[in-house]
Amino acid sequence: MNDVLILAIESSCDETAAAVVVNGRQVLSNVISSQIATHTIYGGVVPEIASREHIKAIDKVIDAAVRESGKTLEDMTAIAVTYGPGLVGALLVGLSEAKALAFALNKPLIPVHHIEGHIAANYIENTNWKPPFICLVVSGGHTHIVHIKDYNRFEILGSTRDDAAGEAYDKVARVLGIPYPGGPGIDKLSREGNADAIDFPHVTLERGSYDFSFSGLKSAVLNYINRAKMMGEEINRADVAASFQSAVVEVLVEKAVRACKATGVNRLAMAGGVSANTYLRKRMSEECDKANIELCVPKPMLCTDNAAMIGSAAYYEYICGNIAGADLNAYPGLKLGERGVGYHEPDALELADGIANAIDHNPEYIEYREAVQKLKNNKELYERVQKFKARMLNFLIAHSENRHSFDEEKYLSQEYYKIILDRDARIYFENGLDLIALFDEIMDRSLGNSMLELYAED
Repeated sequence: MNDVLILAIESSCDETAAAVVVNGRQVLSNVISSQIATHTIYGGVVPEIASREHIKAIDKVIDAAVRESGKTLEDMTAIAVTYGPGLVGALLVGLSEAKALAFALNKPLIPVHHIEGHIAANYIENTNWKPPFICLVVSGGHTHIVHIKDYNRFEILGSTRDDAAGEAYDKVARVLGIPYPGGPGIDKLSREGNADAIDFPHVTLERGSYDFSFSGLKSAVLNYINRAKMMGEEINRADVAASFQSAVVEVLVEKAVRACKATGVNRLAMAGGVSANTYLRKRMSEECDKANIELCVPKPMLCTDNAAMIGSAAYYEYICGNIAGADLNAYPGLKLGERGVGYHEPDALELADGIANAIDHNPEYIEYREAVQKLKNNKELYERVQKFKARMLNFLIAHSENRHSFDEEKYLSQEYYKIILDRDARIYFENGLDLIALFDEIMDRSLGNSMLELYAED
């Protein structure tokens, strides 16, 4: 099978980005046009201005990404785009561009969830990294602890109940006189301060909870500064920054490490803009070393918004056959694991083609018998496979006249089981299996090959 080249577009907030990614792991180009200078004077992102800046930059960014990749638009296998969550106007700019390219080039359009993109940045950072693992997602708008059970299957263990970590950083930075974006400024200033100087609250919530709350901490910092001003006391900005950062980071680290221990998953990744924070990276590394947990943290450029991460996530959508129609819309409040209108469920032949891609590009192919045995140990999943087999059979029969001579009687008599994944079928591999195709031991492999031949003839 040929390599899967994806042109990815990201425009969910204040970065206009495009990248070309091969097979979800190799980045040929990753071009980013930042709007930070534009929004700094306002102390934060102005949505309407962000949208206009995306319109100005997007064509140039895409042209640069394609040129730097050494490829052409015609070489692309598919076009991928972030469709949520984010600023709706900003999302629509990238989405409209991607739709136009996909239509003009007659390429599949792949919708990508922005947070899933951040998680996928780890697959670029470490090309051997794969599920299952726990991921701490920390950004300006999101703070989650997620159990990544498979490439397209997530379980949110905890999330913020109010302010996200990055949001708290920006609000505290504003009162300290640190320009937008506040996170890097606090990180830098805190190196000059004493993290134990001020006893700000470390909010852990209920016993055993993986949720977060940073609103109270933010208020505590504001109250401390206001009180000091009223009393005429000197404020050591570096101590405030260091103490605030310590209160945030220690809670993030403790809950993420605890989640690994509780789930028995000794592999932890970080994602999102706040994961570029030097103190967070340092403390997480120290605690993971103590707990014998393998840690993966993308380089800072891959932590902030970029299109390479979208291209990586898109690859795993593509090999599942998950593509979008022309009715795909932007979803500013899209939750992790949700799919919006226009998200197309794959048919059987698309799924077969996706399996072939996965097998061809995965060096750690799992033997069928081991996969089938684990499947049979789970009655619920086995029944699901049987239903999916019937769906595939009906599809083939319906299309046999204009595609291929299909012998239904032969198929039924030999009881071939062809298990093809839908977008969340990697659930079959919860117990450690790595690939997305399952066949019963009595299946004739030629059936799968004939399906791929059918698809190629179309």
